[in-house]
Amino acid sequence: MGHWILYTHFFRRPGIIDRMDTIQYKTQDKNIAVHRMTGKVYAASVLVSSITGIYIGIISTGGLIPSMGFISLGVMWFYTTLMACIYIRNKQILQHL
Repeated sequence: MGHWILYTHFFRRPGIIDRMDTIQYKTQDKNIAVHRMTGKVYAASVLVSSITGIYIGIISTGGLIPSMGFISLGVMWFYTTLMACIYIRNKQILQHL
């Protein structure tokens, strides 16, 4: 069961999120439509990757330190992306940045 979780987590991180992150910063002032579209893709990818990262931390057999790393990174990643989404929905642009 755990293999599809690993593949999902690893595909999302380098495959989509890194590219969306770069596009986000380059388009935030120049092309708002592209910035919004890539932001939605980024947020969806982070949602999947952070949840699978937390799960990997729970089932990890590498010990306490790696488990806590996966879990804490997943929680922080989910939280910061969620807050960015909430801020932009409430038109709090400075906090969103």
